[in-house]
Amino acid sequence: MTVRSLGLIGASDRAILRQAHAADRVVLTRDASFGASVVRAGEPTAGIVVLRPGHVDAEVTLRTLTALESFDVDVAAPFIVVAERRGDIVRIRVRRLP
Repeated sequence: MTVRSLGLIGASDRAILRQAHAADRVVLTRDASFGASVVRAGEPTAGIVVLRPGHVDAEVTLRTLTALESFDVDVAAPFIVVAERRGDIVRIRVRRLP
């Protein structure tokens, strides 16, 4: 399921989050401000995974996701996970949401 396949290109963060929550899906984004806006708005969510840095090529995104899969990250909904890549190092931060 993607923003494009749901016809949500250009939609607000809230609209995207609400659609994901209704489908019990986690949002994967490169937009670092997405998580902050969700926390401020108090929107319900299953979870958000933020890949940093944003606006990088698909190969870097895939390598970051592969690295994220290899970590033993224990999360329970609702959560935000930030996976930050610097060269060959990926740093993971997990925050449980209220």
